[in-house]
Amino acid sequence: MKISRGMKVSLGTLAVVAALAGCGPERAGSAVVLGTERITDETVAAKAATLATALKLPIDKQITGVTVQRLTSNAIVEEAASQAGITVTQGQVDELIDEAVQANGGREQFEQLAIQQGLLPEDVPLQARISLLATALGAKLAPGVDQQAASTVIAQDLVRVSNELNVTVSPRFGVWDSNQLRLDAPPNDLSKPLLTNDPTQLLPNQ
Repeated sequence: MKISRGMKVSLGTLAVVAALAGCGPERAGSAVVLGTERITDETVAAKAATLATALKLPIDKQITGVTVQRLTSNAIVEEAASQAGITVTQGQVDELIDEAVQANGGREQFEQLAIQQGLLPEDVPLQARISLLATALGAKLAPGVDQQAASTVIAQDLVRVSNELNVTVSPRFGVWDSNQLRLDAPPNDLSKPLLTNDPTQLLPNQ
């Protein structure tokens, strides 16, 4: 598994958990709380288990962390795009996936590469949609600039949304850093922040 020690945030990809002793009832069973929305423990557990099976590895905190990171990141991008009035069509999603499959040696090879980067084949359409939303967000917020400048603007807007939603992760998964758009290791863990390769690298630039 090529998930590195450090879980680098991707613009196309970002999840969290609440509910330790003392948390309010609205957070019980929640892995991530984003404003009035939440990502449940069950969702994280199911996704992590499926990913571990695909990788032929036991479920550990790294696989779970990658899952939480991706679910959280995606939810933030979705909210930012919604606020900006941005939508994408199924046709655009299908076209991007087709381009990615061709660029990565066919569907089987592409799916294997996606799994190695922590992305399940069934989640590829959603991740393609997130990538398109993020690209469109950059084009709307900073039209006419180069990709690096657009990425900076996108990141700034996602930080704004993350702080606005007061994203909260359950302490047993880690600590969400809204300013870095990153899931850091739990406070009692001496390891560095959990990082993963960016699965959107498998998708052509739009």
